[in-house]
Amino acid sequence: GSWDPDHPYFDKGTYKIESGDVDVWLDARHLCEPLGLPVASTEKNVRATLAARMSNHFPTTQIGINVHLAVPGGYDVLVSPTGNKLPAYYQVDLMTADYAHEIAQHHEHDYSIKNTPYKGKDQQLAMASLVNSIPGHADKTFMYHGMGGSLKNRATGELVTRNIDEIAKLLLGSNALASDLANVESIISAVQGGLSSYRLAQFVSDMKKSNV
Repeated sequence: GSWDPDHPYFDKGTYKIESGDVDVWLDARHLCEPLGLPVASTEKNVRATLAARMSNHFPTTQIGINVHLAVPGGYDVLVSPTGNKLPAYYQVDLMTADYAHEIAQHHEHDYSIKNTPYKGKDQQLAMASLVNSIPGHADKTFMYHGMGGSLKNRATGELVTRNIDEIAKLLLGSNALASDLANVESIISAVQGGLSSYRLAQFVSDMKKSNV
């Protein structure tokens, strides 16, 4: 999170003081040798092998790109309403994919806005709204895959770029920075006309569905 000194928005501070889990991004390409796998192993094989290895040490579940670990907290918690005490665990998600470093940059959010009504997923929806309305291109020429951190051609599925800085410039103009996409408020501010812009119409519709 942005409380970490290595986080790009650390200097701005954060109002998000709680998190349901700890996300750790791992590049599947760099895990093949440590896991004893052929260099050309697929992400799927890497995740399966990693999950099997981790299950020797922690309760482990593999879903999608995530290898979920339950790491013992070393203390008990009182469970309501039963009144029973049970061991506490921390959820650590090993998000394992090729190009993990580039993908992770799509999930580095700015939490410096106090009392924001928006969540991280809303930032992804705002970006999708921009992607579907890029000036100079027909609507929905491209599609944004937030979890996979990539911009693709919708018709062909061809990768356009994973680079978050390049995506910022394509969506918002040549002077845009990745920080302009860091939260919903920064996106709204960067779009001429803000929430009244046709480019955020899809986002506004999505928010109405969520009662935001």
